[in-house]
Amino acid sequence: MSRRASGAGPHVALLAVQVIFGTWPIMGKLALRVVPSTGLVAVRVGGAALAFLLVMRARGRLVPPRRADFARLVLYSLLGVVLNQFLYITSSRCWSARSSAGRG
Repeated sequence: MSRRASGAGPHVALLAVQVIFGTWPIMGKLALRVVPSTGLVAVRVGGAALAFLLVMRARGRLVPPRRADFARLVLYSLLGVVLNQFLYITSSRCWSARSSAGRG
């Protein structure tokens, strides 16, 4: 059985995502003035994980992964999220906020 999202909810979520991604280069440059890049990565990854956990719990879909999947989950998390964020944030120290947003 398929549920369709209706109303303004999906549009509000898409707008919020665009605002977050659009303001990240500026906010990231400001944050890098006081927080090292590894700390900023930890805050972003930890905050996102916590947000997803809370959303999944609120929707009643919180199912722990199987024990056999933990090693793969850790590997994919490191490669797909942590390493990606670390490289992006560390390299953004060398760019202006405008060029890191792709407009330069």
